[in-house]
Amino acid sequence: MPSAWCESGLSGGLWPLRLKPYDDELLASWLVRLSRAYGMEASRFGASITHDSAFWNRDVDKGLDDNLLQSLIDRTGVPVQSMQKVPISCACKIKHLEEREGYLAK
Repeated sequence: MPSAWCESGLSGGLWPLRLKPYDDELLASWLVRLSRAYGMEASRFGASITHDSAFWNRDVDKGLDDNLLQSLIDRTGVPVQSMQKVPISCACKIKHLEEREGYLAK
């Protein structure tokens, strides 16, 4: 099952395996857990969801763009309220997403 996703990338819809972040879990840790759930190396998983092979060359806990964060919320089905438990740098982005015009909290 996961090998097909490795070749073609994960779909843009709701993913079949939707792990929730643990309370106060770092975003990077959650992404690694997601990658392992899909049987992928973290580097390949990051490249698959971002289309950026250098995704892990930066501290994802300190800077994640709004589109990727929104994509993770949409693909994992994680409620915005759960995402607010991640470190403060991401929580600030969540607040921004909530305030963005046309955004509907799930």
